[in-house]
Amino acid sequence: MIKISGGNLRGILSRFFSRINAPYRVTVINEESMSEALTIHLTKKTVYIFMSTFLVLIFLLLSALFLATPLRFYIPGNNNHVSRAKLIHLQLLSDSLEKINAIREQYIFNLIRVANGNFNTIQDTTMLTEKQIERSTEQNQNKIDHASKYNYLKNQVNDSVGSSKPMVKDTLQKNL
Repeated sequence: MIKISGGNLRGILSRFFSRINAPYRVTVINEESMSEALTIHLTKKTVYIFMSTFLVLIFLLLSALFLATPLRFYIPGNNNHVSRAKLIHLQLLSDSLEKINAIREQYIFNLIRVANGNFNTIQDTTMLTEKQIERSTEQNQNKIDHASKYNYLKNQVNDSVGSSKPMVKDTLQKNL
């Protein structure tokens, strides 16, 4: 245990400052010519001051970088609720403006079609007579393709039979 007294404290401090102010020389030597390329005279105190200054400058530069740029929004706990509320409001506003714009475009498109005479009226089924309904049903029946997936598969030859030709519908009915 160190007992510190008035005289002893002075001796400890004088030894500390003599060691911290002890000169050191850093020399860089060129190996090819064995000549000194660089010589630096240092003390422990100058190295300490240099490293402390360097760390403080790095801290200040990084702080300025995070506080003066949009990188600050990536720091946890630095949420700006006012800007988020504004962002949500602007997003809702832009969505409603897009909807209004689409409705107006459709309105203008319809006006142009009417002005050119290219518009189709949709007939209501209550205004049709029974003959018109029957005629449209017949037309629709003629347009419907009666080939279903099942009928298509019935007309194909099974792999287990070993034949590569498709069977004709009549031959399939004969086989059944």
